[in-house]
Amino acid sequence: MNHITAQRAGLTRREKEAFDFVNGFLIDNRGIAPSYDEIKDHLGLASKSGVHRLLHALRRKSWLKFQDVRARSLAVVQHTCPHCGGEL
Repeated sequence: MNHITAQRAGLTRREKEAFDFVNGFLIDNRGIAPSYDEIKDHLGLASKSGVHRLLHALRRKSWLKFQDVRARSLAVVQHTCPHCGGEL
């Protein structure tokens, strides 16, 4: 697993939970992103609109990107540490 730290500046607790789930799912499933339903169920959300809000917040904050307009097209944006240059 890559070394994206828990100390992500500017993420809410729910955004961090969503990011951690998406990142782990991508790693465990060879780059295939989870569906909105899988994210909704994992986070215990009542509807997919909550997933939409979280994923778009993560995109605005440059933690996720949508590679295409098709389903399961999420990707993690890699960040580097400004102090050591290592991957966060």
